[in-house]
Amino acid sequence: TLYINLAVCLIITLVVLALTGATLGRYQNRVEELATTDKLTGLANRQAFDLLIRQAMNDAKRNQTPLAVLMADIDHFTEVNDRFGHLVGDEVLKGVATALKNGLRESDSVSRWGGEEFLVILKACGSEQARHLAEKLRLTVSSAPLWAELEVGAVSISLGVAELLPGDDMDALLGRADNALYEAKASGRNCVYSSAALLTLVPGSHDGDTNSDNSEDSGGNAPVA
Repeated sequence: TLYINLAVCLIITLVVLALTGATLGRYQNRVEELATTDKLTGLANRQAFDLLIRQAMNDAKRNQTPLAVLMADIDHFTEVNDRFGHLVGDEVLKGVATALKNGLRESDSVSRWGGEEFLVILKACGSEQARHLAEKLRLTVSSAPLWAELEVGAVSISLGVAELLPGDDMDALLGRADNALYEAKASGRNCVYSSAALLTLVPGSHDGDTNSDNSEDSGGNAPVA
């Protein structure tokens, strides 16, 4: 009887330890997920992006494959918040995040960079292909049915494209994407600008690789005024 009781106690102890370990494991995984996920949009956050882009850059350099990033910004987002409130603004952020995520390839990843800015990592993707993907994302966002449901008018994004160049670190790559995004915003918004075009531009010129700021679709999707 003594041995039976000891065996029962041992089994119960092992079960308790197993359940405790499983619970702690799930808790740790949840904590790690929260630390790398943007709470509002469910996308990877800035901390996670830093890890993802460094890994992607290392892989691209090691395998000698192209890599590009897109920096996207919601046009006139402050006006959306001011006119319709922050709750509606949050829904717009979530809608854009969903549109971006659904418009990407399986190998790509999108993160919320901060505020109304998003960053997309495009693996095995050169500048020209990245520009086409950026244009696809622009159209996907502008045509999302959610904007009619929210009654906020049209919602659009501007995008800057940059390809990884020899000798680039993360700051150099993102800096070119940011410069391209700035040119897209300065050129009327709701368009795509490539850093590859900026390298050949005369200073002060805006005749770069804009895809659609004067297109029929863009004209029909004016930002919220």
